[in-house]
Amino acid sequence: MARSRLLDALLSLALLGLFATLIWLAAVQPLQGWRQAQLDARADAIAETQKLKSSIATLRAERDRYDIDGQLDVLWEAERTGTATAMIQSEISRMARDQGVSLRAITPARQRDLSLADAVGIRIELEAALDQLSDFLKVVEYHSPALLIERATLRRLAKPGSALAQPLVFAQIDLAAPFVIQAEDQQ
Repeated sequence: MARSRLLDALLSLALLGLFATLIWLAAVQPLQGWRQAQLDARADAIAETQKLKSSIATLRAERDRYDIDGQLDVLWEAERTGTATAMIQSEISRMARDQGVSLRAITPARQRDLSLADAVGIRIELEAALDQLSDFLKVVEYHSPALLIERATLRRLAKPGSALAQPLVFAQIDLAAPFVIQAEDQQ
């Protein structure tokens, strides 16, 4: 009889454990998954908020710069087309050097006629690691006065034994730089 009670108690305890496990699997575990999904969504929202705050700060700085001088520095100014071309080539060389990009060639291309201004055409050929090229293109894109990327051709270079973390890329980029001829007495 004592043995029967012991068996009944053990069976009751086993059933109680099985019941608790089923409740855990049915209710608590899905709640933990939902909680983790909510935490991940919150982290994504925080990252997006930080990105938007950064973008807002950049836009405010551009707006403030526009408010200060009444115009954005969009056009290059020079006395002659040749002077504008030399200034632009010099600036592109400086930007490439600052970003660690190796320029192979920088040559004038045919002059472009944009709807509001003339534009000097420049073709650059360069080699860089992919992350350096990305940084260089960002600098070009946000440069003031404007440098417009009209066409770009990228090709991955095969360099066996390269110690670079990113692939090495060859790029040929056609740029247009809108300019205005500035009279000598206006400078």
